[in-house]
Amino acid sequence: MTISVTLSIGYLTVPFIIKHSIKSLETTSAEEEDEILTSCPQWTFGNTICISSFVQSPPNIYPTIEKHVLQLASHANTVERETLSILSKSFQTETNNKHSHGLAFLSKDLLAILSCTAQTNTFTLQIVQYNSNTNQVSNQKSYQVESNDHFLDLDMTAKPYEIMELCRVWPGSKQTLEKLAKQVYQTASLYGYWDYWRVFEGICEGHQINPRQLL
Repeated sequence: MTISVTLSIGYLTVPFIIKHSIKSLETTSAEEEDEILTSCPQWTFGNTICISSFVQSPPNIYPTIEKHVLQLASHANTVERETLSILSKSFQTETNNKHSHGLAFLSKDLLAILSCTAQTNTFTLQIVQYNSNTNQVSNQKSYQVESNDHFLDLDMTAKPYEIMELCRVWPGSKQTLEKLAKQVYQTASLYGYWDYWRVFEGICEGHQINPRQLL
């Protein structure tokens, strides 16, 4: 049975199918893990995954309850394929030997971590369980829903689709894109979210625009 889910970034959407599902990452042998990887896909969190932020250090301190392998649906159109290609390249760009990841809140205690793979049309989605009421150790990052201090809220920043729209009408958008580049860079410098700048870089480079010349 094919299970379809939609990845949403702003108003841009990309259709996926779930190729594999892993209910638990705790296995006793490689053979057992392989058996789980080829099991039937499972998904119980609705039809849409809304990416709310990008980070370089996802909350791996929390237990993983599920992991899914997502593959671009065969019926994806040209815009959806282009969106996914840019997203994949942005995720694969390394800063301090770290890739970028997308975060999506599925419920008050479930967080989805979207990560790239070597294949541009395939991503992994890790579902972790956390307690939003638990106080974190001072030297650990907090990913509580109520706090905006530790992750980049896309509602307060330029959306990837806005950047893409400006890049599509380049060079007519040069002045606006330069202003936006400075805002993104300042945000990255102030909060340390260089993965946000990497997303901006990836989108610009995907449209043959040098982001460094915009600063």
